[in-house]
Amino acid sequence: MTTWADLTAQFTLLLSDQGAAAGTPSYSEPLRKLAWNRAAQFFAVTHTANLKMVKAVPVASGDGLSIAKPADWLQIAGLTIEQAAMADVIILPLLIDHTSASKGYWLRPTLFVPGEIPDTTGYLDIGESLYFADRTINNATIWYYAFYKNVATDADVPGVPLWAEWALCNLAIAYMLIPLAIGVADLRRYETRRDAGQPEDNPSRIQADWHVKRYLDAIGKYHGQNREVAYR
Repeated sequence: MTTWADLTAQFTLLLSDQGAAAGTPSYSEPLRKLAWNRAAQFFAVTHTANLKMVKAVPVASGDGLSIAKPADWLQIAGLTIEQAAMADVIILPLLIDHTSASKGYWLRPTLFVPGEIPDTTGYLDIGESLYFADRTINNATIWYYAFYKNVATDADVPGVPLWAEWALCNLAIAYMLIPLAIGVADLRRYETRRDAGQPEDNPSRIQADWHVKRYLDAIGKYHGQNREVAYR
């Protein structure tokens, strides 16, 4: 299981950061962590996120009920509820708990269609909460796509798939090069000689672009996550 200590040691080698051993790295530990965490977030949003499940009890909210989203929430994957009495013509049965009178159902998202009576049996994905107009819901089981854990200590496990680590190392290095690229671009503002080059003649930016291409090449060998589930 890869830890942050393992990853930052790889960065030291890949960046040829000779000062790291002496405690004076050219690419500081806060910069490395920031770059990795942002790379993992980008990967979760655009390609593959973590899939988690959480059970929750809705609480009163206005005229209905609501459930607060977990802190690492990215996107809902599916939601089932338990209810004492349900109209089968409105929602689709999923399973029956034979040890109790409750039933489990996939719940549809509520859709607002002009000219039609609003459907109050589904859920609304609003801001930081999921909202239910139906107050008879007892419990909910939520499957959701989540961001990966931000690394903060050497023992932290990023949790990204093993096949994505090399790709994310390259994307993180591209982020680490941003301060250098900005510094070079800033200095180029003051060069007036034509043979001094243009602001776009930026070795750090070119190197960062190269690492982004390596990320895209590596990640392109795997299919992105299919999040278009039936009852999202």
